[in-house]
Amino acid sequence: KPYKKDFNSLLSEYKNKQIVITGMGFSDIISNFISEALFLKGYSCAHTLHLQLLSPENKDNLLIIAISRSRLVELVEEANNHGFKIISFTANKNSKLAKASTLSVPIGSYDSFKSISEEFNTFFGELLLIFEYLTN
Repeated sequence: KPYKKDFNSLLSEYKNKQIVITGMGFSDIISNFISEALFLKGYSCAHTLHLQLLSPENKDNLLIIAISRSRLVELVEEANNHGFKIISFTANKNSKLAKASTLSVPIGSYDSFKSISEEFNTFFGELLLIFEYLTN
């Protein structure tokens, strides 16, 4: 429950504005799911990696949701430098991505030696469960 209030507060603030959901690699699949789920809940969403919207004049009208198990830092740091509000879901709560975010929701525990190709990886499953919890 520690993130639900802040998460819903940020979402409410952008109910009639734009939300960009972005991720790379396997995180891109999850970011697409979140975009579709928020769209069905009435939010104006775009699932994209395009950076054209990251100009300072858009910072009050655009929320960025970044999904990452490890990377995507440069995009979020640039958006943070321009004053955008950012929600991130990441495995490493001490990562640059987490630190550059308005609200960072940690997923599981971070292990720098763990590979995405390992047989048992719960990051994306946990992320989906936490997202469903936060939005319901």
